[in-house]
Amino acid sequence: MNNQKIISKEKERLVKSGLLAETDELLTKNVWRKRGSKVNKDETPITKLIIHIYAPHNVYDEDGKCIKVCKTIPVKANFYKTSQVSPIRKGGRLYD
Repeated sequence: MNNQKIISKEKERLVKSGLLAETDELLTKNVWRKRGSKVNKDETPITKLIIHIYAPHNVYDEDGKCIKVCKTIPVKANFYKTSQVSPIRKGGRLYD
């Protein structure tokens, strides 16, 4: 299962449980930062999911021989909703 499917299933579950509105976005702290927002201080993640990130690496056996090459690794990521972030301000102005 790819990351988009994992996130969309979790979003559906959160909408059904009432923790998330249909219009809310569910993103990681880094994605919010790239979009020009920051997670507010002392916010706890709405959910934690295991997603896969691209990080090619070799897997070795006991003799030191490479047995396979893995391209992704599973990582636990924290996700925040729209109401938990605010625009990044720099010098009193919005940062673009």
